[in-house]
Amino acid sequence: MKKNNKGFSLIELIIAVAILVVLSGLLAPQLIKYVERSREAKDMQTLDSVYVAVNTALTNEKAYDKFITDHTGTTTKLAANDDILDSSKTDAFSKEVQSILGKNKVELVSKRAKAKSGVVRVEVNTVTSGADGVSGLEVGVYAGTEGNYNDGFLVGHVTATKNTTTE
Repeated sequence: MKKNNKGFSLIELIIAVAILVVLSGLLAPQLIKYVERSREAKDMQTLDSVYVAVNTALTNEKAYDKFITDHTGTTTKLAANDDILDSSKTDAFSKEVQSILGKNKVELVSKRAKAKSGVVRVEVNTVTSGADGVSGLEVGVYAGTEGNYNDGFLVGHVTATKNTTTE
């Protein structure tokens, strides 16, 4: 009687599984690093989207007038989700930013951007004589706490300083 064994032996299967375990152990840290980098890129995209939305909203005369009326002084610091994108906000500026973004909440996903309780923050500075000799508003968006940005997460012009506190 002829035995027709056409499968893998137990030893061959164990060796194959062991090789897969070793390879996954070696590749997992690299994969995690790439995933975190893509999260950081997504956060920068989020900051840029908010930056463009705020600048675009300020080109709307009603939104601009409402912003200027509500915010006096040289620097206005706002938390994006609480002060602009909150769905209960019904002023022209907030509504304009929400309609441009198409949502009423922005989230950070990377560890570095969320570090030290970082959230998306918007800073609008009144400039009396800019580089081009024209007065107006300069907008900046960053991830961090009020007045402090997390390293590498800022777009535009901000007076905030780099966050150096430890959590």
